[in-house]
Amino acid sequence: MPRTNIMKPKVAPVKKKKVKYKKIVFKITVNQKKALDLMCKKQRTTPVKFLKSQITKQVTKYRSNPEPPNYVTENQLQLFDLNNPPL
Repeated sequence: MPRTNIMKPKVAPVKKKKVKYKKIVFKITVNQKKALDLMCKKQRTTPVKFLKSQITKQVTKYRSNPEPPNYVTENQLQLFDLNNPPL
C-alpha cells in the first residue's frame, strides 16, 4: 500500500506575553548578610532564589483571586444540597 504524504497547514506558534521585570535595591546589615549567606549555604540555595521565594510567598496573599465560574445550570437538580431542598 503506497504511503500518502498529507500536507498539513503550518500553524503559527502562540507567542507568550513578555514578562516585565523591575529592579529593586535595598540594604541589609553585615550581620544580616552573614546570616543570609549561612542559611543559604545550609539550604543549598542562593540568596537571590531565597529572597524571590519569600517575596512570592508573601505576595500571593494579596493577589486578587477571581471566583471560579459557576457551572450549575438552572435546570440542574440539587440532590446533595441539604440547605436548599429541591423545589
